[in-house]
Amino acid sequence: MCFFFTGHATIGGLGPISRQWGTSLDHVREVEVVLANGTITRANDSFQSDLYFAIRGAAASFGIVTEFVFQTNPEPPSTVQYSYTFVIGDYRTLAKTFSKWQNFISQPNLDRKLASTLTVTPIGLVVSGTYFGTQAEFNLLNLGVQLGPGAVAKVNVFKDWLSSVLNWAEQEAINLVGGIPSAFYSKSLAFRPDTLIPDAGLESLFKFIQETNKGTLAWFVTFDLEGGAVNDVPLSASAYAHRDTLFYLQSYGIGLGKTSKTTHDFLDGINNVIKQAMPGVDFGAYAGYNWGANYPKLQQVKAQLDPQEVFWNPQSVRLPGHAS
Repeated sequence: MCFFFTGHATIGGLGPISRQWGTSLDHVREVEVVLANGTITRANDSFQSDLYFAIRGAAASFGIVTEFVFQTNPEPPSTVQYSYTFVIGDYRTLAKTFSKWQNFISQPNLDRKLASTLTVTPIGLVVSGTYFGTQAEFNLLNLGVQLGPGAVAKVNVFKDWLSSVLNWAEQEAINLVGGIPSAFYSKSLAFRPDTLIPDAGLESLFKFIQETNKGTLAWFVTFDLEGGAVNDVPLSASAYAHRDTLFYLQSYGIGLGKTSKTTHDFLDGINNVIKQAMPGVDFGAYAGYNWGANYPKLQQVKAQLDPQEVFWNPQSVRLPGHAS
């Protein structure tokens, strides 16, 4: 099994199809795990259920997973991959475009077949994603109309699943900057349906992005739509705690060898501008090492299965009585 996917399935595993079917870890039905004492055990909903709970969201703190049993889903018969590109303009215009996207994706009954990401780059703003259905169904969303005029639109229809996956892989290869090793700095925030960014905050955000020295030409900020089936699962079902998130902000600054303080200040500043516009809001962060209300239970399981903290890292679950 791919090591990358192993991490994906034990931390969260978000992707374009998560709104329909949930996270990768929501599909794990059983695991085989090497525990801290060297024994090998299996865990599922009816056997070693506390370990099963912990592995799905915090596995690195509890053991080494050597086998997964997954529930699978039928492949979609067709997909639509789309992008709407808005080139550089006045920051107020870009803020209004973001507001329209945010209003669209925050509809309570938004079609779960839709995956969507808004990306801010040095050349402008791009709304892109995949619709897991027919073009006729996608057209009914009127996404281009909802976003407003001025976009360069691109829509591709794939009649089989493999073609769609290969297109994703091609885009990822392009995004990897030709495989050149590089350093990066990143920040994140999580937003719920009740913590949408107000219009005044969006204007301040895009003004900051437009006017601030980035310290690098290679930077981007993404806003990834989640919700849907991910949020149907009860918080207590697994260690994964992000069951109320609507979308995530993730910002990146890339440098050769290292990233500069200027780049760090720029990305830190993005978070700060949003927080200043929304005082009192308890923002979460991207999925991975934040377990929220599930943390006390994880600490108890840690005390039972790994009291010597064999599985330890700077972000791992701590024993009871220790700070997180």
